[in-house]
Amino acid sequence: MRELRCATQRYDWGIVGSGLCRALGAANAARNGANVDDAFMDGPHAELWIGTHPNGMSVLSDTGVDLRAHVAENQVQCLGARVIDRFGDGGRCDVPFLMKILSVAKALSVQAHPDKKLAKELHARDPKNYRDDNHKPEMALCVSERFEAMSGFASAREVWENARAHEELRRAASDEEAWSDLERALAAGKGDDDDEVKGAFKRVFTALMTAEKATVEHELALMRTRVAAKESRDAKESLFLRLCAQYPGDVGAFCAFVLNYVTITPGQAIVMAANEPHAYLSGDCVEVMATSDNVVRAGLTPKFRDVRVLCDMLTYTLGPPEILTGDVIDACTRRYVPPFEEFVLDVVACASGSTHVAAARDGPSVWIVHRGASLEPIDCASVDGGATTAKRYADRQLEIMRARRMNEREASVVVDAERAEELARFAAAERLGEPLREDERVLTSPGEGSHGAYSSEIERVQAGEEETWSARLERARRNVGEEELVPRRAPRARRGA
Repeated sequence: MRELRCATQRYDWGIVGSGLCRALGAANAARNGANVDDAFMDGPHAELWIGTHPNGMSVLSDTGVDLRAHVAENQVQCLGARVIDRFGDGGRCDVPFLMKILSVAKALSVQAHPDKKLAKELHARDPKNYRDDNHKPEMALCVSERFEAMSGFASAREVWENARAHEELRRAASDEEAWSDLERALAAGKGDDDDEVKGAFKRVFTALMTAEKATVEHELALMRTRVAAKESRDAKESLFLRLCAQYPGDVGAFCAFVLNYVTITPGQAIVMAANEPHAYLSGDCVEVMATSDNVVRAGLTPKFRDVRVLCDMLTYTLGPPEILTGDVIDACTRRYVPPFEEFVLDVVACASGSTHVAAARDGPSVWIVHRGASLEPIDCASVDGGATTAKRYADRQLEIMRARRMNEREASVVVDAERAEELARFAAAERLGEPLREDERVLTSPGEGSHGAYSSEIERVQAGEEETWSARLERARRNVGEEELVPRRAPRARRGA
């Protein structure tokens, strides 16, 4: 486990004077010897990046080596065979996910992230604006009192009703034929999954986002004046006025009536899949995504916009988004599993004074410590050369996976057989009184063979430490007086983890 020095992004939409990004960024900088003065604390703090992306590279606190270079030189130890096999390219692999802390004071752009195929095309065509060839599906977990976002398209009927209530929206999206086709499909009882509904909706949205600037500004001004004069307003009307104030004359303000307006609370998360429109509005969140910084923007931003690409790339999935609440893993842990494979997110909350032992992972993990917690690594392969053995095991496993085109499980069977054969040779030699030299070992640790009760060095070390850990956990239970909040046994790590 290595401590990281992380990069802070100071975008205009970040929170000034407070926010989790500012607090964690300052704490991280101070731990790494930076001068956390007024100049650091002033101004907006938008994002804290934890990962290997060049736009916000983390570095090792103790050596100053950037994380990407460290991972490149220590592939198996940092990533594990499974991750290398799944995400590696030409024998090299990067951390497959990027984690961020976001503190949002005003709306981010109306945007979407391309899927893998489109990401490669955009990168090849325009590497200046699309510097990555990877997709960027993401998940945002609320860690403030509430977190607001626009996420995905509202249902076709809701958008149709919004246009009836606000003629300015319909005039701005001036494709009357598309509006008529949408009305006819809805009148025929067709739902959001119907191709005719989706096709008409796409034409309406494209007409809106590509409308002439003068038309947009005129209709926004009329609607803003009218809505502001109302004695009472619904949530989307209030959001519309807020967006108009933050980005005057920007067509993205109309998206308040086209996208879902979502408010989530602590413990809830939303997922933004590839090719789905969204815009964060306010609050703090932990955001995790596939490692990429590709963004296709169309509104609510002074940055580069690629409106036609965005309108063409979207799936036009209609209806409210799913709100994730996580799965209970144990007394302290809730797990959030998105519908893509680059990452899962665990939230660990322990009672004051208690201890939680997290199971070993077969891939890279990033931990963010918040509110009085601390981390202590348990190196289950650090005794009697066990660390070297674990590395050799993983290296051999990866070698077999590549040479024989096997998956991780199949290669593990082969390495286990080789390891058992080596163990038997050393045991037989010892029984004959002619022990082999220790430097002849490849997949076993010093001393193995004469003590063959355990199937791996890691299991032997864990068994030896079991009594120590049990006593430590028991003390923690007594301290808090709540036995059920702390696991009774240290979990077993997989060999080679």
